[in-house]
Amino acid sequence: MSIPRFFITRESVEGTVAYLKGKEANHAVNVLRLNTADEVILFDGSGLKLSCIISKINKIVELEIEKKEEYKHPFELDVFIGLAKGSKMDLIVRQLTELGVASINPFISKRTIAKTSDTSKKIKRWHKITIEAAKQSGNLILPTINQPIKLSGIVQKITNYDKVFVFWEETKDFPVANQFDNKLAIIIGPEGGLSQEEVSLLKDKKNVYVCSLGLTNLRMETAAVSASAVVNWINLSGKP
Repeated sequence: MSIPRFFITRESVEGTVAYLKGKEANHAVNVLRLNTADEVILFDGSGLKLSCIISKINKIVELEIEKKEEYKHPFELDVFIGLAKGSKMDLIVRQLTELGVASINPFISKRTIAKTSDTSKKIKRWHKITIEAAKQSGNLILPTINQPIKLSGIVQKITNYDKVFVFWEETKDFPVANQFDNKLAIIIGPEGGLSQEEVSLLKDKKNVYVCSLGLTNLRMETAAVSASAVVNWINLSGKP
């Protein structure tokens, strides 16, 4: 059985003692039925990992910290993805968190189908999803989820990256990175895809590569996960 994992804030840590409160404490005691002397792992979503033993159980669960670790991703992978409708975005956020991306950046383009209202409420829900996905996957760093921007806003940002991969169903190119990069970005279009004009606008930059994900057309949620996994693997394989 794997060791249970719980999300905390750094304010819940005092020296060699940590505290579980609220929903996390309730889940530990009333759902998982944990007892004193049981092992748990705590994380704060910014790289802190605490290996602990439960010492006291009341409304607040007190834990003795046995080991403290700080983790950093070996490189930064930001995902820019067309804002999806319905529950698709929930699934995308969950799976990209499992893959360890640094940020998720919804954008609005010519063929965006999803409604762009009430995004603040959606971002709060997506943040909760990242916590649950991180617990399940062992990811110690939660992705930042930003407010949706227009595609033109991405054009201004992409010069900050070593490489930017635009995955587009209308190309057959498979450019492969042959070196490790510290800062990467992926761009995936909305349900309706990116237009030729939008792709031309993006690939005008020297660090942008327009890529195919294979011989078939993928749903955007499939493309987001596939592209992130491929870029993760290729970049790590080139790490010195």
